[in-house]
Amino acid sequence: MTVMAALPLRKFQNAYDVLRSAGVGGLLKELTAKVVTVEHYLAYHLKLSEVPPNRTGEIAIAVRRAQDADFSDFRRLPAPFPRHAEFRDKFGLDQCYIGVLDKEIAHLAWIYYPHEAKRHPTPFRRLRPDEVAIANCVTLPAFRGRGVYPAVLRQLLAQLQSEGYRHCFMYIDAGNDPSQRGVMKMGFKPVGRSWRMRFFFHKDPADGIYIRGACSRANT
Repeated sequence: MTVMAALPLRKFQNAYDVLRSAGVGGLLKELTAKVVTVEHYLAYHLKLSEVPPNRTGEIAIAVRRAQDADFSDFRRLPAPFPRHAEFRDKFGLDQCYIGVLDKEIAHLAWIYYPHEAKRHPTPFRRLRPDEVAIANCVTLPAFRGRGVYPAVLRQLLAQLQSEGYRHCFMYIDAGNDPSQRGVMKMGFKPVGRSWRMRFFFHKDPADGIYIRGACSRANT
């Protein structure tokens, strides 16, 4: 039997096993999961005039905007760097910020501005003129647990306030507890939720149908 012929038989056997163990309902649930997945995101808001004061012992980290040379490096480095190069190559974004600690990249973050709405790969919110969003944040594994995330956020929030923006939003996977704790340390408050439906034909991680839930601005 050829490999190509064995694949359909294997899938049929898997479906039969699910049917026997979980019944028709279980089989339908299994099939549905292969067609569509639903991702749940929590919305967090911060009024930029209410950023909490610097905490005693907060880590000192250098934050700078990524340059052409950085994106060139991203393309040849291991994950998560190639994906961040794609944000520029595919979506035309260039507001990437790098947190450097001990002469190494410790954190990556992006700023979404309202005038670039058509470029945003994750359009969870239609930003108003006085709003911005911080997105696609990742702390490299070697630097987690050291307070890098809030320290980078503090510098970005100070920059955004100096640019005249009044509100900042962040959308975080509902299951990402560390990120939620990190943004709440900076004063962000949960204000709503949204969903993304990804069907089997969606290839890029940002592809999907975005369902924007109710999302108010806290303390306005």
